[in-house]
Amino acid sequence: AAQQAQSERHFQQQQDRLTRGETTDIGALYDTLGMPRPGVTTVPTAQAGPLAQEWNISLSWLTMALALDRIANGGGRVFWGWVSDKIGREVTMAIAFGLQAASLVSVFLLGQFSGLLFTITLVLTFFTWGEIYTLFPSILGDWFGARHATSNYSFLYSAKGVAAILGGGLAVKMAERFGSWSAPFYGSAVLALTAALMALALRKTRLPRKTMTAESQSVAVL
Repeated sequence: AAQQAQSERHFQQQQDRLTRGETTDIGALYDTLGMPRPGVTTVPTAQAGPLAQEWNISLSWLTMALALDRIANGGGRVFWGWVSDKIGREVTMAIAFGLQAASLVSVFLLGQFSGLLFTITLVLTFFTWGEIYTLFPSILGDWFGARHATSNYSFLYSAKGVAAILGGGLAVKMAERFGSWSAPFYGSAVLALTAALMALALRKTRLPRKTMTAESQSVAVL
């Protein structure tokens, strides 16, 4: 029993040293969560002004929406972090991402009818977006350990750079092509739902394992 416990402690030390170059599993995590999620809310973020102008939302309502969005974004980080401590990160992400999809659809379906609805739907959208900045670093540490958490997270966070292209230029091109903002918003909602399903899939995914060398194995059984 003592030998087994020592072997497990040694393996955990190896796990804590996982770096970006030592595992390809972080690529799967990047594709699973990093790519779909940051691209989702960059559409209302980058296009709030043009949306308000097209839907005849007054400047005062737009200003209020953008001010409250920042509060909702920050509050969402605290709230969803607290929820994840209660029910687990993957389940929390699945719930938040699913609600995000519904919020995005509500912006397009309801937000165009009044300044109040525009504000409410945008606030809900941002409240279900801020959790990525709480849960992504946490789940990355769960998967790959704490030793190289910063460098690993920098790779995952690069997805936001890709998202800037999706939420900026591509969203405008889609709106121009279809003559409506329906395609960017519905497309973003699909991405959010995809991320929700992938978050649940992570619960069934085996944690990454660092290949132990012959030397490491010999130390583990000493």
